[in-house]
Parts: sequence; C-alpha cells; structure tokens
Amino acid sequence: MAFSENLKRIRKSKGMSQADLAKKANLSEVSVRKYESGERNPKLETRILLANALSVPFDELNGGPWVEKKDGNMFFYNEHHYPKSQYDSDYKIKPQNFESSVFLSAKELLIKYRKALGIYEEALKSAVLELDRLRGEMANIEKTIDLLENEKRVIQNEIMLLEADMKTSSQTNTEPMPDKREME
Repeated sequence: MAFSENLKRIRKSKGMSQADLAKKANLSEVSVRKYESGERNPKLETRILLANALSVPFDELNGGPWVEKKDGNMFFYNEHHYPKSQYDSDYKIKPQNFESSVFLSAKELLIKYRKALGIYEEALKSAVLELDRLRGEMANIEKTIDLLENEKRVIQNEIMLLEADMKTSSQTNTEPMPDKREME
C-alpha cells in the first residue's frame, strides 16, 4: 500500500481530520492534503513527524517494510501482502543486513546532523576566535585613546604656558621702544 493511502487510512481510523493531523504534526493542511492525494512525497523528517502525530510506528505509516529477524538475518515483508501466518521461504524477500532502508535513512540523517553540528561547531570556534581578536583590538584602541588624551593634556598645558609667556612678554613690551633716530 502506498504512503498516501496509508496516511489517509490511518488518519481516518484515528478519527482525525486533515486539519487535526496538520496541527498535531506542525504542518500545513495543504501539505497533508497533498501527501494524502499523492501530489507530494514528504521527506523522511516529515514522515517521522506524521508517524508521531498519528501515534503509529514509522513502518506502519510507510507501508513497510515490516522487519522480522530470523536466523540472524533480516527479512522484509509487507503485512498487507504477506500475512505472518503465510511467512515462509516462498515469501522471503532477499535477506538484508541489519540496516534496513529505514535504519539507513535514520543513519544518513544522523550523519547529516552530525556534519551540520560540526559546521556549527567550527563556525562557533571561528566566532570565538574573532571575538577574542576584536577584544584585543578594542584593548589596543582603548590604550591609544588613553595615550591621545594624555597627549591632548600635554598640548593643552603647553598652549597655556605659551599663552602665559605671550602675556608676560606683551606686558614687558608695552614700554615704548626708543626711536632709532634718537639713538643716532
């Protein structure tokens, strides 16, 4: 049975409307309608959200594969086509390793998230290093500002001294200068 048919059948068996399911799965009602009609095929993450919202196992919603461990191998069968009572060698589908497509998808998802987390960790490390560098520059800027303020005070003091010297020299120069003709 296709995913879209399973989704609709399970939703109705739970007495839920499309709006109820959409709200519970934190999806839009349009998305749920398109998933049920088969117009759109949801990603793995969305399928997990829908299975959780419907309170059913992931495999049940997705139409199998149903997994049964037998003799250390994993055998896949679909309950809708192969009831357990008829399960024998005629109904076996190729034995697989422990990692079914569901497990592989989950593993791939975990690897993807681990890589994304690694990227975020690297970005965080870079941001911390940049922050430390900026703090160092800020400290240098603050030292430069302090030095410039000290230099400003020194210059202001020198200006005050020069102004004082100019006042005293202008007061001493207020006496009339002898005329050169008189000196001759």
